Amino acid sequence: MKKVLLALAAGLLCTTGLVACTNPENNNNNNNNNNNNNNNNGGSSFNLSSNVKVYSRDTTSGTRDGFFTTIGYEDAKSDDKLLASGTAIVSSNGDMMNSIVNDTYGIGYASLASVLESDDVKGLNYNGVVPSVENVQNGTYGLSRNFNYIVRQDSDMSENERVMVSAFIKYMFSDAGLTTVQANDGILMPGGDIDSAELWSDLKANDADVKQALALSEAGTKVTINLGGSTSVQNIAEALTQAFSEEVSGFVASHNHTGSGDAYKRTQGSDKDSQTSLHIGFLSREIELTGDEPAAEGTYGMICKDGIVAIVNPENTALTDATPELLVALFTGGITTWQAAKDYEPFEGAIKVYSRDTTSGTRDGFFTTIGYEDAKSDDKLLASGTAIVSSNGDMMNSIVNDTYGIGYASLASVLESDDVKGLNYNGVVPSVENVQNGTYGLSRNFNYIVRQDSDMSENERVMVSAFIKYMFSDAGLTTVQANDGILMPGGDIDSAELWSDLKANDADVKQALALSEAGTKVTINLGGSTSVQNIAEALTQAFSEEVSGFVASHNHTGSGDAYKRTQGSDKDSQTSLHIGFLSREIELTGDEPAAEGTYGMICKDGIVAIVNPENTVLTNATPELLVAIFSGEITSWSDVR
Repeated sequence: MKKVLLALAAGLLCTTGLVACTNPENNNNNNNNNNNNNNNNGGSSFNLSSNVKVYSRDTTSGTRDGFFTTIGYEDAKSDDKLLASGTAIVSSNGDMMNSIVNDTYGIGYASLASVLESDDVKGLNYNGVVPSVENVQNGTYGLSRNFNYIVRQDSDMSENERVMVSAFIKYMFSDAGLTTVQANDGILMPGGDIDSAELWSDLKANDADVKQALALSEAGTKVTINLGGSTSVQNIAEALTQAFSEEVSGFVASHNHTGSGDAYKRTQGSDKDSQTSLHIGFLSREIELTGDEPAAEGTYGMICKDGIVAIVNPENTALTDATPELLVALFTGGITTWQAAKDYEPFEGAIKVYSRDTTSGTRDGFFTTIGYEDAKSDDKLLASGTAIVSSNGDMMNSIVNDTYGIGYASLASVLESDDVKGLNYNGVVPSVENVQNGTYGLSRNFNYIVRQDSDMSENERVMVSAFIKYMFSDAGLTTVQANDGILMPGGDIDSAELWSDLKANDADVKQALALSEAGTKVTINLGGSTSVQNIAEALTQAFSEEVSGFVASHNHTGSGDAYKRTQGSDKDSQTSLHIGFLSREIELTGDEPAAEGTYGMICKDGIVAIVNPENTVLTNATPELLVAIFSGEITSWSDVR
């Protein structure tokens, strides 16, 4: 199972080689900044009730990688669906800066150098530490990342290209090159400073590749070297090539910076032989050596460090400091207004899990879909202390009244309520449209099953048959849709048989109408799923207005009773049903061998994982995360991302 735990307590983010823990002084600063946040709105035109507008870089960006990895939301570095609804994706560091300059209510992130050089955005402290070169160097500012390079392998270059690339890399790490790096906002770390670097003058006199590059230049040979990758490193890269070409005139730089994701791809990866191939690529993140970027040994390295800064518009009086937890809440949509951001306190506490009982089709659909099928019928596989509720309504009420609860409910119930928060699933918003187009994965069928004809009187058989035909007519499907049943393409109202035609032509419908005209009342028992109950009751109400002899008696006790009380072990009991409804599939090859022609699908429904609206930790859930919570692997909200 994917690792989903994150230690998000004080002192978080002691990431090896990248981030240092804050010290007690910084924690005091954090408290002071929070106090400042709470007293900083007097006289300002900044509207705290306004919605937060989130800006992010695209998935090829090393800045995005570094930002989300560091704040503890690593999955979002490569998946836009995990970001807040309406997040605007921008393609460069400059675009990000301009976006925040022009949006009073925006929040984004940018390179430290860009923020330090601008008065038009406000950089937020991180865990109480001011973003500065000194604080990156001393390790107290946690939001930092490496600027790296990668080159083509020698075998993929001509000898002249190899010589020029080699000479350039040696220049980059010489006293002259590092001076250029530092002058263009690259942060040199202790031990990587200019004074300890090899002298460029010595390299010109003694290094074979440098001497060969100079000889080519003196002979008038021009060698074009393609450079690209990170837009954050672009300024440093262009300054280096400009300075180097003044030393080695045969070096001709051609820059095309399209994001860190292209650095490996276009030097050693899938595009290395394309028209966009590079000799040297730059990255504002680490190379994924054990993943999709198995760079050859000796072809890559670190140039310098940079900070990443969460930025807001200078008009923003809500924030001066951000914690990783707050940033995750903002960028996931857990917090949607600036007032909530200003008032933010970490959402912590023990998780309280709520589940439906084992007869529930909603439970079956939920656990089957998230990949924890064994739990659909075994309470022992649920987290310790899980509360079992008996209906969809009870589940909704439980979460409304429990700040720390999590459960699952029918999509229709969630869409109709402002009192629970429905979670996105795998980054997809729970909606009717997304169930219909197949992008929202947590969905299930609403099904029906009827008694076999031999177990009913003729009048009962006629009424059941007429009702089922009504259910699939234009009139019935209109009722289904009006009561939140989701009709799928090909099962729509326009293509359904007309109820008026059925009344005129269908033998069973005509017989049901004849019984009604004669004053004969036939009681039909309906039950099963509580999730389908609203649709079932609406259908019987509408049908009885058409067929007055039809008398509905509803007793909905869960999907597990639909088969049992129509064709199963309780079919002859006092609780027997003529028509059962299920919010899951009938187990035809298991315990529910329903007779052919006695069952079918009515419509679809979504299932939604739900939490209390005060929960700022979660707006999106993956199957892995839900399994971890419902199985009890994760027990505290402070451990959830």
